[in-house]
Amino acid sequence: MKLGILFLTPLFLALMFAFALAAQPENSLVVPDKVGLYLSPSHKESDLPALVLTAFAGSGCDYAGSLQITHAMKPGQPNVYTKGGRIDIWDININGYEFRKESRSVDRSCPAVITEARTVIELSEVMRNNPQLQLRIILKDRTNDFELKYYGGVVYLDPLEATNVVSWNPAENMPERPQGLGFLTAPFINQLAEIRVSGTYANNSDLAAKLRDYVRSAGYDLIDERIPGYPGKGPLDECIVFVPDGKENPDEFKIIGRIGYHEVPGGDQMIEVGLIKKKAVNPLFVRY
Repeated sequence: MKLGILFLTPLFLALMFAFALAAQPENSLVVPDKVGLYLSPSHKESDLPALVLTAFAGSGCDYAGSLQITHAMKPGQPNVYTKGGRIDIWDININGYEFRKESRSVDRSCPAVITEARTVIELSEVMRNNPQLQLRIILKDRTNDFELKYYGGVVYLDPLEATNVVSWNPAENMPERPQGLGFLTAPFINQLAEIRVSGTYANNSDLAAKLRDYVRSAGYDLIDERIPGYPGKGPLDECIVFVPDGKENPDEFKIIGRIGYHEVPGGDQMIEVGLIKKKAVNPLFVRY
């Protein structure tokens, strides 16, 4: 009897271990409550940006794999956000991410960082022949719709409804009001410039209006008028402009005109304006 017990014990343990492994779900994924959504420069040689989806997945030494998705294009669907018409709908299903909680020990410190699960989709592969579509993010039993379009050298990503899937602050994983995003492509950025007043005229209260009037009359486009929702107008003595084809966009500051005179002791001083190519531009901006 004792020999039988000794013989059965290893077999019993092996069977229990096998049963425990079989009971564990294979390829189980953690499904986030919300995901972050933004645009990022392409990792390929493309002017169009990449769409990035992220999820908060722990901190410190925790491990999170890539955010796993499935996506498909549904062409010619009824557009419920407009009166009639059809539009291609791009469905992205959020499946989740692999997660492993790392054990802490007294002799090992964990960095004070946020662990993120993310995935990147190149828009050049999706929008090559489709400059306007409806993006639908699907998470569990919830959906959020966005308008995604490429127009005039700019990619726009605008929510079509209040969001309960997308968080604009993925680190906190909390819902916020919907935001519209824009992304300036490289060809568009290459045609940006600054038109500035040459000198300082702090007491000239109508300087900004004069400068903007001059920009329009000289055939340049004010960027905040060309792109609806582009934030801010900059300093009173400076404008960001789009330089049309055929006009010079110099690397060095060049005087191009004047906008009147400024009263100074002993007479009037001519107010000159100059143009210089815009050197540093953040392609991503929040429209509202």
